[in-house]
Amino acid sequence: MLPQLSAWRSIVRHTSTSAVAVLSSSSGSRLSIAARRVPLQPLQPQRYTAQLASRFLSSHAHAKPAAGTSAPAAAQAASPIPIINMEPFLKGGTADIQRVASEVNRACEEIGFLTVVGHGVPMNTIRSMEELTRQFFDQPEAIKNEIVMTEDYPYGYSGFLQEKLSKGAGDKNAFADLKESFCIGPYNPLAGMPAIRWPSKPAELATAWLNYYKSMEVLASNILQMFALALGMPRNFFEDKINKHRSALRALNYPEQTTPPAPGQLRAGAHTDYGSVTILLQDAVGGLQVVTKNGQWQDVPYIPDAYVINLGDLVRLLSL
Repeated sequence: MLPQLSAWRSIVRHTSTSAVAVLSSSSGSRLSIAARRVPLQPLQPQRYTAQLASRFLSSHAHAKPAAGTSAPAAAQAASPIPIINMEPFLKGGTADIQRVASEVNRACEEIGFLTVVGHGVPMNTIRSMEELTRQFFDQPEAIKNEIVMTEDYPYGYSGFLQEKLSKGAGDKNAFADLKESFCIGPYNPLAGMPAIRWPSKPAELATAWLNYYKSMEVLASNILQMFALALGMPRNFFEDKINKHRSALRALNYPEQTTPPAPGQLRAGAHTDYGSVTILLQDAVGGLQVVTKNGQWQDVPYIPDAYVINLGDLVRLLSL
């Protein structure tokens, strides 16, 4: 059992006239690329949202109107989310490792989010993923709809206005989100999920996405090692619990809009994530917001090549 302390939880949302997260395309649209670590067996997130008093706060987020680009130093000074340099954890000695674990613990208890730098993900892997993803979303609808989500395949393409994230958080009157997405699941047959299905174009998409997915596996494993030490557990505590993981890799595209959204309509409604961690790559357009302990929505500043980590409902459950 993990220690019974306070609670790790995080809430997020995305607004913005042109969206939130990872990329800017030439048309002014936005992309968000997230790797989500999920449990071996699916959980129903609504069971855990309001009832648990665990140590780690699960993240609650959304996105808001973009306000331009800030310098990284200014962003770090203004960020409501602690910025964790992973390099001492990955390469340092015992004192460095424990110091970073303590920083992670503080971030998880206070807000349920952290931004990580020094993460070791190769820049060429990130750039290739970004470029091929842009190319995919710039294609005609017929090509994007080659691989769609079905009852027996919970991945693939989801078109514009086809998702309502806030509805999953209990908002029965939620507007459809102003976004489209493409998603893949695990490539490991031992995960017990359907084999990945790829669109016909771009031809290099599969290679770029699989390379990125594998980089996210490494990063997620390292993040969970930090969590384990932060909780007072052995560093490898989660290792045998994620060797058949069902993590999803999802790209969100927020196309440029020519008409105003309905009052209260967001790019991605307020929600928590149901897995253990979500690893989000944000771009300079901005729009990501997180909710703090006092219930206020705060902007998450853009820091080049940094990842925003938000804690899912599963981590909150595990930290009971």
